[in-house]
Amino acid sequence: MRNLGSSTTVKQARTEIGRALSQADSTEQVRMLNLIRAYLYANQRRLALDLSTTFCIQVQCFCTECPVCPDKPLYRGFRLPTRFTSLESAVVNARHVPVFSHWRLPYDGPSGFPDDTRAKLYDKGFRPLERDFISCNPTAIRYASEQDKGDSQTMTISGITLEDRTESFDYEVSSVAKITNEVFKEITQVSFPEGVAGRVILSEPDGRELARYHCGQVVPQFREYGLLDGCAPDNVIVTANASYEEVHDDLDVVEHGNPLVWRSMAQFMTLINKDNKDSNDRANMKDYLELATSLMVEQASVEGGESTDFRFRRAPIRGGHLSSRFYGARRR
Repeated sequence: MRNLGSSTTVKQARTEIGRALSQADSTEQVRMLNLIRAYLYANQRRLALDLSTTFCIQVQCFCTECPVCPDKPLYRGFRLPTRFTSLESAVVNARHVPVFSHWRLPYDGPSGFPDDTRAKLYDKGFRPLERDFISCNPTAIRYASEQDKGDSQTMTISGITLEDRTESFDYEVSSVAKITNEVFKEITQVSFPEGVAGRVILSEPDGRELARYHCGQVVPQFREYGLLDGCAPDNVIVTANASYEEVHDDLDVVEHGNPLVWRSMAQFMTLINKDNKDSNDRANMKDYLELATSLMVEQASVEGGESTDFRFRRAPIRGGHLSSRFYGARRR
C-alpha cells in the first residue's frame, strides 16, 4: 500500500486523474488537477482541511538598516517561500515567539516591554527576492528557466541601477542561462505578464541563488520576518499557511500522496460539471467527495530539514469538535 504521507508529483496525480477521465490527454489532466486543487483551497473550511505546514527555515542576514540599531547595517530574519502567505506560529530557541507589525519596531523593546530581551518577530512585508545580494554589493542578474521545451517567456525586472535610478527592463527567459547587461544595487520588483510558465531562477553571476519562482505567479513575493533575539539561532521552526498556486511541470509536488484522492476528486468534479444531474449523480458526488476528504489524513513528514512541501490534511479534532483555532465548527 502506498504511504499516505509520501509525496506525489503532478505526473503521478494526473495519471490517476486520467484513469478517471476517459480519453483525456495530459493537458486536460493538468487542467483538471488545478481545478481540483482550486476547489479544495476554496472550500478548505467547509471540508475541514488544514493547509498549514511546519518546517525548518534558515535565518539570514539582510542588508537593510535596523531602526532599533542604526549603527548596525544588518538585521537577522527569514523570508517564507512564495507559496506561503502568512506565519501562523514560530519557535525560536525552543520557545514560541510572538509576531508583531513592523510599525512597532522603533517604539518598543524586543518583546514589547521595557528591558525585555526575549525573542520577537516583526512582519516586514513582502520582498521580490528570497535572498539579498551578498554583502550588499551591486551585481548583474543571472536568469534561466528550468523548462526543457525550448520556448521562452518575458520577465520584467525593476530595480535601482548604479546611477541610483529606478528602472525596469524586459528579458526573454529560456532554459539557456543569461546575464543582464545592467548592474543593480537593489531589485524592487519582478513580474511576468501572464504568470510564470515554468520554474524561473534568478541568481548572482557566480550561481548563488537569489530567488526561485514557481508556475502561475505574476508578481512573485516572499514574506519577510525580522528577528530580534539576543541569542540569534541559525534556524527557526515555523508553521505557515499555504495559498493556491497553479502547477504545470510534471515534477512539481502536489499536496497529497494518496492516488485515490485525485481519482475520486476527478470523478467528483466530472459530476459537478454534468448537466441535468439525477439523484444517482448527486449521491455519487457525495460519496466521491467523502472518500477523498476521509483520505486526507494528518501528515507530519518534513523531508530534508528545510522542506516546504505542504499537504492537504484534516484539521485537528479536539473533544469531538474541530479545533476552533482553525475553523470553529463541527464537521457534519
